[in-house]
Amino acid sequence: VLRRVLEQHDGLRTRFFREGGQWSAEVVGLPEEVPWEVCDLSQVPEGEREARVLEVARRTQAGLDLSRSPLLNAVLFT
Repeated sequence: VLRRVLEQHDGLRTRFFREGGQWSAEVVGLPEEVPWEVCDLSQVPEGEREARVLEVARRTQAGLDLSRSPLLNAVLFT
């Protein structure tokens, strides 16, 4: 499903970079692997799950780099 999303949305396959003092963008091809991970919350106490989700979300968002494609990271929480 994530691969299909990347196929359909060029913006997610765009990288941005500064060149000569100006921003430029380049649409690139599909990555060999779509960046995603599984986060198993089954062993996390119920009262701590929200904090764990937020921690993983922050880490995942911080990993986005506008100079690299794709502009997508996904996490499946189980």
